[in-house]
Amino acid sequence: MTECIHGLELDACDVCSPRRAPEPVKPAPRSRAGSPTRAPKSAPGVAVRSAGARRYLVVHRERLAELLAAGPLTDESGWRAELGEAGAFDPIRWEDAARAVRGTELVVLVGGGPDPDHLELVAVANQPVRAGVADVLAAASRSPRLVLNPAWFA
Repeated sequence: MTECIHGLELDACDVCSPRRAPEPVKPAPRSRAGSPTRAPKSAPGVAVRSAGARRYLVVHRERLAELLAAGPLTDESGWRAELGEAGAFDPIRWEDAARAVRGTELVVLVGGGPDPDHLELVAVANQPVRAGVADVLAAASRSPRLVLNPAWFA
């Protein structure tokens, strides 16, 4: 064998004799019944597994405890079928967004399933907000998944 400029045998040097990239592994096809629900285009990054249609509600952080203490989260609470193209910080779609100076003041509640009060997920913009919202949820005896999703609050 001949040496490359790096002092290695020519076939052992990845710079002088690049190896072929491995062929990508194709995932096995999954059945539709077992696949998770995909998030709509207006709600990037978070998939919620739900038996029914997803519903979104954007509330101001200061109003979250009051809303959870008021009783069931019914359709009269302001739920919508979509988060919308503008996300949570859309004052036309979400009344609480008009009161917010920054998107980080908002919290997105995601519900679904046959029970109208079922809260599956709560999304926040950053870690400090997440800590405060976790305390509010614990005080209200709620345990939905609490996630960071900054894209909804941009």
